[in-house]
Amino acid sequence: GAVRGVSVNGRPGKAFEWVAGAGPSAVLKVASLGLNATEAAGTELCYRLAAPCASLEQLCFNEGQCRRVAGRQ
Repeated sequence: GAVRGVSVNGRPGKAFEWVAGAGPSAVLKVASLGLNATEAAGTELCYRLAAPCASLEQLCFNEGQCRRVAGRQ
């Protein structure tokens, strides 16, 4: 896949997975952050991308931008 890794606040190795949805979109879910709502507000997520979608613009082709959704499941 295009996402080769994820870091959270500069720390590599957090677990992530693609969750396929209806239509051409999907969700990249980053789990086990261990943050409460206050801590999560200032959290920085970084994605290490590779071909075929080596840029954020290529990864987010459907709407031209990625959207962020915070929540619990």
